[in-house]
Amino acid sequence: MRALTQWSHDHPWPARILITILHFTLALAAICLGVLLYGLDVWLPAGVKYGGIALFLLGTLLYPMRKAGFNVLACNYSNSRRMAGLLLVASFIMICGGMNQRVQRVMAEAPTVEYQALPMVLHEGQSARELRRAERQERRELRRERQASRRALRSELRAIVKAMREESSNGQKVLLSILTILGALVLVYLLLALSCSIACSGAEGLAYIVFFAGLGLIIWGVVVVLRRIHGGQPPGRRPGLPTT
Repeated sequence: MRALTQWSHDHPWPARILITILHFTLALAAICLGVLLYGLDVWLPAGVKYGGIALFLLGTLLYPMRKAGFNVLACNYSNSRRMAGLLLVASFIMICGGMNQRVQRVMAEAPTVEYQALPMVLHEGQSARELRRAERQERRELRRERQASRRALRSELRAIVKAMREESSNGQKVLLSILTILGALVLVYLLLALSCSIACSGAEGLAYIVFFAGLGLIIWGVVVVLRRIHGGQPPGRRPGLPTT
């Protein structure tokens, strides 16, 4: 880590670009994890998001700065790295919890159907025959409504049973997707360490080539694995369309 810090100090602009890319990747991973947890029926409470915000504020207050007049923690390398790690973890928790809460609110907004009973108005002068005819027609309408309700209920039950059968396979797919994203983050961290080691040996151009080429391969691999997990079709080979 000290070698990485020294390289960042000697090459500020490349370090800023790498930090921006890594932060964007981390934020995207947190968003995907929040959505995937909802897909696994894991509904995070609002306390997770607020806990991440509290940790972020705590890390900001405790972060040691050399030019500050007063620091709670001693201004040294170990404390600064600990607080940087705390800020990183807090940001991930805050984004993941917030995204999970957002998906919960969006999915909870479902259209409601209101039913209103319209009374039959009997005008003066209607004969008994007309009243009986109206009653028979009303009973037929009620019978049709009950039959339609039974058919709708049977269709809904079939859909629920089908969803329950597919739930186990969908849960496995979501879990594999989470593991794929976490594995990609580990590979990005190892790639960054390798590029730093190459740059510290004097081959900065080779370090850039290795990093960006490796990052492209990791992104391509994640896309391929996720499409394989979720059964995606390659471009130009959609079901139902003839191939040339």
